[in-house]
Amino acid sequence: MQVASRPANAMQFLDTKPFTHDERRDPVLLAAMERYRISDAERMRQVLAQLQRLEAPVVIGLPETGAFFSATLWSVDAAGDRLVFHAAREPKVAVIVKDPGRLWGAAYDANRKVQFDLRGRTLGQQADFWVVGAHMPSALFVLPRRTDVRARHADGQEPVVRFTHPQHTGVPLELRVHDISRGGLAILAHPDEAPLTPGMQVHGAQVELEPGDVIQADFRVQNVLLHDEADATFRFGCAWAGLAPDAEQRVQDWTQRARRRKQMLSLSLDL
Repeated sequence: MQVASRPANAMQFLDTKPFTHDERRDPVLLAAMERYRISDAERMRQVLAQLQRLEAPVVIGLPETGAFFSATLWSVDAAGDRLVFHAAREPKVAVIVKDPGRLWGAAYDANRKVQFDLRGRTLGQQADFWVVGAHMPSALFVLPRRTDVRARHADGQEPVVRFTHPQHTGVPLELRVHDISRGGLAILAHPDEAPLTPGMQVHGAQVELEPGDVIQADFRVQNVLLHDEADATFRFGCAWAGLAPDAEQRVQDWTQRARRRKQMLSLSLDL
């Protein structure tokens, strides 16, 4: 038996990384994440079986340590309540699977990011690959994902967004923008400085792409994820909800320039 071949477009998803989900953290942020959780066992099997059919690359790892490897979901065994993955025979796979920390898998299904935990792990060898087994997940999240290439400055000179908080009139905010695409933007902030929750609409925001290059836009908060555990920074993933044609063209031009100026900008496909 050989590892299943991957579709030609799979390589663009190999930057997928699981995010940290700590049930002990801020209850408001946990409540925001819970809207994306699937708890029904049959529905979880359906989502995982779809990843198997797509042969979607699954990144498995420990978000707290930044250790990851890529695998293929080989089997979703409903009767045995087990998942089986195949991974390349690399030493790091054994180290990660045997780590006592909480292991997560993440993969893309079209415009959705699927993340789930791996419990009761087993590790075996077959031919030239590892066979990783796990129980069906106790937690599975399906999150919206922007499918466009996102651009961000590599030198720390991020764009900024300025707006008035929709629930705190008169409170102006100026926050860092992590990345931008034709589909939306991601904002970096601490929860206390930007109490944004999924579903919240922001109107009349000013996004400064570069010094002096400002567009006006509305956006909707889609998800809130832990970005940097060390300084408790969160990433607020947002989708454009109102972007004038000229502003949309300027965003498109900006991201296209990002592709051409790789020495100045880096590209990200992370959620």
